[in-house]
Amino acid sequence: MKRLFLIIPRLTVSDANALSSSLTIGFPAITAWLGFVHKMERELRREHIEISFPNLGIVIHDFDLAVFKGVGDYNNSIVGKAYPLSKEGERSSFIEEARCNLNVSLAIECQYAGSRPFSEIGEIVQHILHSKMKLAGGDIQKSQSPYLVGIEDNEEGYMSIIGKIPFGFIPIERRDLLKNVAAEDNLDELLDSLAVSNFSEIDADEDAEKRVSWNSKRKHPGWIVPLVTGYQGLGQLYDAGETLNTRDSSTPHRFVESIVTLGEFVSPYSLSSIDDMLWSYDYDSENSQYLCRNQSV
Repeated sequence: MKRLFLIIPRLTVSDANALSSSLTIGFPAITAWLGFVHKMERELRREHIEISFPNLGIVIHDFDLAVFKGVGDYNNSIVGKAYPLSKEGERSSFIEEARCNLNVSLAIECQYAGSRPFSEIGEIVQHILHSKMKLAGGDIQKSQSPYLVGIEDNEEGYMSIIGKIPFGFIPIERRDLLKNVAAEDNLDELLDSLAVSNFSEIDADEDAEKRVSWNSKRKHPGWIVPLVTGYQGLGQLYDAGETLNTRDSSTPHRFVESIVTLGEFVSPYSLSSIDDMLWSYDYDSENSQYLCRNQSV
């Protein structure tokens, strides 16, 4: 069975939000990526193109976190952007925000039954990208021409789509590394999984000056990173219009906090199925969790 994908190659984004949660700075939250795709879907429907995007694959080519480390400094500092001077010639107060520059390719699964030619849809997507879209709060600078491609739902189809995308690393979810940990110990386990341990080894066969060697290791192999994959609902769900001064008085809402788990950047050739790289929305009503699920887990 054929599956249809919209490919957006080499999307360059500047000043994207790297403050993905109250605990982490780095790769933008997965909620921002799926929010971008949802916005794209709505813009296309305004152009009378009845299309939906149920799944998203992300391939990272370059990631540059805007930080500075001076000579002799131990920690990195955020490179902030100050507001313009006030009329008195003074700087306004501002909250530091972590920013990053990205170069990515996106593989967006499509469900489309319209009659417009794929080439025309690609041109409309390109126009929307550069006139109406942001990604994780960042500005879209440029991209190669988007296009649609159909693949078979098997390993050969996956390899064919990977062959069309420039090489990069794919973020997948690794919450399986935390699944046997009690909820109250999740944060400690997450920190242990990200920590780098330095240790020395003594080689008795070497001269005294060369006997000690230093090595580093982490708890789990691979490129393990913290990843924000959704929101945990706090308290009750408020009915529409029940709370004053909300942005949308017609939609129920609740207070939430970010869900931080473990992710891993992997080579595309370590996966065997297109589903392994895809993210989609999910709702866990029992635990009041609004999630972005990776189908590799």
